[in-house]
Amino acid sequence: MLSLFPYLLDYSVIAITVLRITTALFFLWEGYVAFKKPKRWYDYLAMTVSICGSVLLFIGIFTQADALALTIVAGFHLWRENQNKKWRAWDLKYYLLLAILSLSFLCLGPGVYAIDYPL
Repeated sequence: MLSLFPYLLDYSVIAITVLRITTALFFLWEGYVAFKKPKRWYDYLAMTVSICGSVLLFIGIFTQADALALTIVAGFHLWRENQNKKWRAWDLKYYLLLAILSLSFLCLGPGVYAIDYPL
């Protein structure tokens, strides 16, 4: 395989861990923002799933289930932003990126420093 820096490929599991922790922090921030101004019952549900899922994703417990739940929450936010008349393209890109990142943990796994790290 031709690669410019082949020795960096040994650290791919650490890169997955950094992505997992960063994604969890972004979802925790989204849950905190939604906590300040929830409007309807599904906002409370999305806020609860976002906060609980991000904490579990940060620790690395039930990573695939958390990733699926957070993908649904990001899809919900995409739907809500699309229904909003004053939507901005930046918000749609942000939630789409969060959905793709959280969906990728279904296939990639948690990385290192996780409780459900496959042996």
